[in-house]
Amino acid sequence: MRKADAYERVLFMEDAFAKDVGDPRLIPYIQLHEFEALLFVAPRELSWAYIESDTAIENLEAVAQSFGNRPEKIDNGPDTAPSKRILKEIPEYDKVAAGVDTLELVGIDALKEACPHFSEWVEKLVRIFV
Repeated sequence: MRKADAYERVLFMEDAFAKDVGDPRLIPYIQLHEFEALLFVAPRELSWAYIESDTAIENLEAVAQSFGNRPEKIDNGPDTAPSKRILKEIPEYDKVAAGVDTLELVGIDALKEACPHFSEWVEKLVRIFV
């Protein structure tokens, strides 16, 4: 496979995974690039957990804007992965303690709007189960 963009690579892997498992009930989803990418939909929402981090959160918002507010594209290497970017700004960041609750504040509609790959997967599920 030629070097493709992240969307093409993850779609290729999801398709291969589905074919390998061979069960139509499986609707594969591979997160681009890691869980923390989703937090870049609305980095400001981290402020509930990190009250004294206004400058850090502004820096994270600038990162999101520099990628056209498309969080799924934020990852250019091991040192610039979304989690590394958050930890650089907020060293005490804890995925379990703050990450999941922050995404709940962001909401699924905002996640779908900003993350096309995530949205496509959710829409597949909705078509099947609703």
